[in-house]
Amino acid sequence: MKSIQFRILAAFLLVSLVPLSALTIYMFNSMEEQLILKEKESMTEVVSETGKRMDQWLEKQMEMLNLLAKTKEIKSENIDEMLPIMAEFKSGSSVFETAFYVKPDGYVFAHTTQSSIGSNYADRTYIQKALKGEANFSDVLVSKATGNPIVVIATPVTKDGEIVGVLASSINFNEFVVEFTAQGDQIGEMYLIDNLNVVRMSSNNKEFIGKNIDEISFNPEIKNVLANKADMPKVFDVISKAVEEFIFYAPVSKMDFGIYWSVHKADVVSIFKPIKIKMLMPMLATSLFVVIIAFILAKGITRPLKIMVDRIKDVAHGDGDLTKRLEANSLTEINQLSQNINAFIENIHGIVARTLETVAKMDQTMREVNQVVEQSEKHTYEIHKVIDDVNRDFSIQADNTQNASNAVEEIAIGINRIAENAGRVSEYSVQANIESKNGNDTIVKAMEQMQLVSDYVAESSEKIKSLGEKSNDISNIVAVITDIAEQTNLLALNAAIEAARAGEHGKGFAVVAEEVRKLADQSKQSADDIIALIASIQVDAEASVTSMEIVSKETNNGLSLVEDAGSVFSTILERMQNVANDIQEVSAAAEEITAGTEEASASIQGVSLTAEHTKEKSNNMKLSIEEESKIMLQLSSAVDSLEEVGTELKAAINRFKV
Repeated sequence: MKSIQFRILAAFLLVSLVPLSALTIYMFNSMEEQLILKEKESMTEVVSETGKRMDQWLEKQMEMLNLLAKTKEIKSENIDEMLPIMAEFKSGSSVFETAFYVKPDGYVFAHTTQSSIGSNYADRTYIQKALKGEANFSDVLVSKATGNPIVVIATPVTKDGEIVGVLASSINFNEFVVEFTAQGDQIGEMYLIDNLNVVRMSSNNKEFIGKNIDEISFNPEIKNVLANKADMPKVFDVISKAVEEFIFYAPVSKMDFGIYWSVHKADVVSIFKPIKIKMLMPMLATSLFVVIIAFILAKGITRPLKIMVDRIKDVAHGDGDLTKRLEANSLTEINQLSQNINAFIENIHGIVARTLETVAKMDQTMREVNQVVEQSEKHTYEIHKVIDDVNRDFSIQADNTQNASNAVEEIAIGINRIAENAGRVSEYSVQANIESKNGNDTIVKAMEQMQLVSDYVAESSEKIKSLGEKSNDISNIVAVITDIAEQTNLLALNAAIEAARAGEHGKGFAVVAEEVRKLADQSKQSADDIIALIASIQVDAEASVTSMEIVSKETNNGLSLVEDAGSVFSTILERMQNVANDIQEVSAAAEEITAGTEEASASIQGVSLTAEHTKEKSNNMKLSIEEESKIMLQLSSAVDSLEEVGTELKAAINRFKV
């Protein structure tokens, strides 16, 4: 059987560590979901911003090229004036490879690469569109001059309302992609796919570049996502070969391209591993603290109870040492119980001490009764002898009759002493009976006190449950505060986006929005701390209720032990009653013997009055003596029974140390 300390410790740990572990797992899972959601939003923002920056850069270069096409140097069609300004435009960004001017007939009139002047570009789609008055971006081409993949920006040059040529500039596509997609320690893989579903950039698999997605061994799920084009950024959750992936998409509208960033969910989760470890350390420290506190509390609660149980066991089943007392305890209810048990043991001590005195006196009386019985048997034998002598010799009849009369008087005196001693023993038995009843009443009071302790424990448990219910109300209020903080944070984020769109005019509003967002985060953090504190209070309240239930159970066990002690006193009370009954039988036997001796005395006196009838009277006396012998045998048997009862009573009492 497990000790109460072990059970209290196990219960305390069960109601504290199990909810704490469950809460930790829940927090980790919830945190992981929230962080994944935040990371998805962040990655979506990165892809979206990359697409926007590409579009903005291309749009800016197109505007600059349009402005360049309107300059007098370009419209002059003087190559010496055109080349310097075209070279200056080319040097404005490292991604530009060339700048050139094409006549309406398709021939290159001016080019920053001298060898390309005079080339015929009439078949180029971007030249044809520009000659029709449409500024445009070409598809990804291969430069004949450098052999690099390029994208050409082309815009018409007008003079007096007529198109007189095309001004264009080629962009090194690889440099352009690196400029806008380099992310440092980037996880996952990034693709740039054109409107024909041809992979134009792959950050990890260079062999995919230039191939259609149908030619690459992508899973069908991934192919469907990569073929998806839309005007707005999107996030796709894809399960490929039992591996969950996130694919983030953003359009590059100026080139009709799509940016795709494929990231494994496991890679996203691994980002948060240091955060989890940092969170786990306080949880482990809290668990260790809970174990230590549980051990201290369990030991503090069970130690005084164990001392009481051991003390009661010692009285009921052990050495029966009634000289030891329980020490005072700081816990009020346990201290009261200790005082009552001490008072109970004190009462038992007094009863046992008085009973031992009574038993000692009863032993002395029994020895005296035995002596009287032996003397009576001896006198009876002498009477028989005298009667025999009377029958043989009538000459000395008077003397023998006198001797017989004296012997009968001695018997009467002895019988009276037996009656007096039996009366005193009867009185002591009555007193012992009263003390046993008092001890039984004390046990009843102890049982009532222990029941009162159990009621106090139940009342305390109800109050702690009420505290747990009130903490739930506080949790609901904190949940409302958390919702408000999250809404405020979302509004601040929207305000920051709007401020960013407003440019310089929105900087002041962006600062205010950032401060509002920080205040919302602080409010949410404080609400989360309150929720954690309330959860801890609820766990402690549930643990306290369980501990109270265990204390109530052990109090009932103590009550059972007190009931066992009451049973022992009931046994003592019953045996004392038996002793009293036996002593009453001894008194009755003494009265009968007294009556017999009176009859013997009358017979002897009759013999003295009439010598003539001596023989007849002596015969009658012989008969009377025989009856007396029977009575003495009964008296001896009663004394033996009384001795046995006294031995049993002494054995029962001697197990207690006084």
